[in-house]
Amino acid sequence: MIFIIVIWAYITFIGLGLGFGLQKMLGNTIKPPTSLVSLPILILLGLAILAGICTIFSFWVRIGEWVHIFIFVLVLGIYFFNYQAIFDYSKNYFSKISYYSWFILGISFVFAVLQSVPTSYGLDEGFYYITTIKWMSEYPAILGLGNLSTALAYNSNWHILTAFFSFSFLGWQNFNDLNGYLYVLLILYAIEGIEGLLQQKQIILNFTKAIFIAFSYFFFRPFIALTSADFAAGMLTWIVMLELLNQFYDNSENNLKIYVLIGLSCFAFTIKISAIWILIVPVIYIFKTAYELQKSRLFKLIALAFLIVMPYLTRNVITSGYVLYPINIIDIFDFDWKVPKETRLSGMVGYEYVIEPYLTGITHHEKYILNEQNQVVISHQRLSFGEWITNFVNNRNLYDFILAVFIILAGFIYLLVVILA
Repeated sequence: MIFIIVIWAYITFIGLGLGFGLQKMLGNTIKPPTSLVSLPILILLGLAILAGICTIFSFWVRIGEWVHIFIFVLVLGIYFFNYQAIFDYSKNYFSKISYYSWFILGISFVFAVLQSVPTSYGLDEGFYYITTIKWMSEYPAILGLGNLSTALAYNSNWHILTAFFSFSFLGWQNFNDLNGYLYVLLILYAIEGIEGLLQQKQIILNFTKAIFIAFSYFFFRPFIALTSADFAAGMLTWIVMLELLNQFYDNSENNLKIYVLIGLSCFAFTIKISAIWILIVPVIYIFKTAYELQKSRLFKLIALAFLIVMPYLTRNVITSGYVLYPINIIDIFDFDWKVPKETRLSGMVGYEYVIEPYLTGITHHEKYILNEQNQVVISHQRLSFGEWITNFVNNRNLYDFILAVFIILAGFIYLLVVILA
């Protein structure tokens, strides 16, 4: 448990340092301690940059001690030249959090740590996640690695980050607790919504932020102990949607928030390829900037997207021969190491892979059954909304019901007070 907390503190150190450095490079015209970007967003942007750098290193070396040394020296340099600014910014950010919100954050932190302590479980955990992370930690990107096992070609920047923070080169037990850290970061982001509600500012936006705390307990609890990239991709997509909503409230020309949308959208895509639709956001902003002939900003937008996305696509080509493996809709290379899509075990899929989550949504249900050969198989069922509600309720305990009723009543009472006021 102590090791998990230490690792999370180190992730914060690295993520905040790189995020603050990126903010400076993009041209933050607001003097510290004020910032146009919140602390959780800065850390996520820092992790996006870290993933891009680690992926570039993985072309030649494993994600081990030399990569750590380079990143640590880089971040140390950022803190050395910006120590006072980062300290003032962090102090100013946390000073605005009320005692009520600190209590929520503390409870959520303890909950996340306890959930992260047990050994990871899940069908894909051993078959895909842990195996891929282990290869990234032990070897550089290998030409045609997907021919050995298709699971090893399922590239994800979230697993790149997990490999980096696993510290496997120390020879100790690997630390694969990045999802737990992300959960705490999202709670902190949601707390910004609570603080906004207490001040009766931007009611719709802040209520949508705050409601995450309720959903997090019921829906995301199983993901904390996993190394699944689905959780990170989904949550980043959710944040991008909230930041887009925030644009409607912000009438100023806020370049940094546009960079946030570009960076997080590209990051979500490199974490889970089924999030490809979120790339509509950076495409729109890049074309808009080009139309307005803002050359300097256009260069920075493209450079940011390039740094995050291009290493990911390059690693895809190295390990599988395809730009968007396992999707077969872009097939432009003919390397010797290319995974043959004609074979039954190639793992290649069509465009339906990226639209399936949006077609099934939360009503998508998996059930383990026995086939005619008495083998356990997964049966995919599409439930009606009523059936999904019944299935969800039947899997809750009394404590869940009490908590749910309390959250719903508290939300309605708050909205009623705001309306009557």
